[in-house]
Amino acid sequence: MIGEHVPSSDLDRCLNLVHRRAGCRLCADACPVDAISLEHPAPILDTETCVACGVCVAVCPTDVFGEEDRTEPTLLRAVSLYAPDELGVVCVRRTNPREAPVPTATVVTHRSCLGSLDMGDLLKLSDQGNRPIVLDDTLCEECPIGSAHTVITTTADSVNALLGNPKAILLASETAGTSGVREIIDGAHPHFTRRALFGLVRDRAAELADRDPVGSVPSSRARLLAHLPMVDEMETGQVPFADVRIDPDACTACGACVQFCPTDALMMPPGDEDFAISFLPASCLDCGICAVACPDSAVSFGDRIEGLNNVRTLVAGALAACESCETPTVSKVGADGRILCTWCRHGAGAVRPLHDEAGLFDDLLGRLDD
Repeated sequence: MIGEHVPSSDLDRCLNLVHRRAGCRLCADACPVDAISLEHPAPILDTETCVACGVCVAVCPTDVFGEEDRTEPTLLRAVSLYAPDELGVVCVRRTNPREAPVPTATVVTHRSCLGSLDMGDLLKLSDQGNRPIVLDDTLCEECPIGSAHTVITTTADSVNALLGNPKAILLASETAGTSGVREIIDGAHPHFTRRALFGLVRDRAAELADRDPVGSVPSSRARLLAHLPMVDEMETGQVPFADVRIDPDACTACGACVQFCPTDALMMPPGDEDFAISFLPASCLDCGICAVACPDSAVSFGDRIEGLNNVRTLVAGALAACESCETPTVSKVGADGRILCTWCRHGAGAVRPLHDEAGLFDDLLGRLDD
């Protein structure tokens, strides 16, 4: 075992149960011991094979795996007590942290794999990029779960992209390799002074608040946003957000993209006379379900986000009653001279897609398109 506890799971949170064609494989692809299968298509964890490395917990965007079992909060609190100017982080396999080939004077020991540190963790460790961080990945090559190095690298790159600083989070394998460690912080058993205890209470309150985020945003995303500095613009290539766009000529205001969005990043207030679909990038998980769910291929993605916390309107227009089922639909006359909702135009009649666990709605559209 690498960590201490095999993670629990809440399969109802899985994106693959939100929509049958979500196609999320992040946990299974990241697991270094192939303990996760996606045959159902929700993830099934083989607890006998699992080594409790915590990588699946870190990569899952909807917190399917044991957010409450994470050891990382203790590590973060330990670092906050000392507030070093720079910090090296070593994994559980580094038995003598003073020998870690990191150029930092202070090192914190993590009782698990470094792949268990998610983007929110690294943002907090780095004090929003103000504290240089070096992750000791030099043992990964010979580690039994060395494939987790891909996760470590990807997470570090994503945080650097969010901060706009390619050197905010460094890997020891890419630095000079000279050890200058003078102080060791025990990330599992921090020593609390009286003053630090007051800080612990404050941090604990903030942690509990993160577990009860607004709307449908997962706790891990709430933590990420809590430690992310204000960012006006960013490219979407390496960050866990998307630039969603809707083609106004193709959109029929059916609302499927909104209904299937797992975090309410897409919003459309109810109405019979007009409609508007709005988007909040900060709540978006970049899962792509909105594009999969759209029966009219109106959803696409850009490559740059402007205003992460700014709600913007993607499409708006007038509504009219469908001439067949009277469902409110975009007020456009089709080639046949009629105003029909997308469902009636496909011959399905009025449809209200909600939770597509079985993929029935998707299968119906597939048959109608044949």
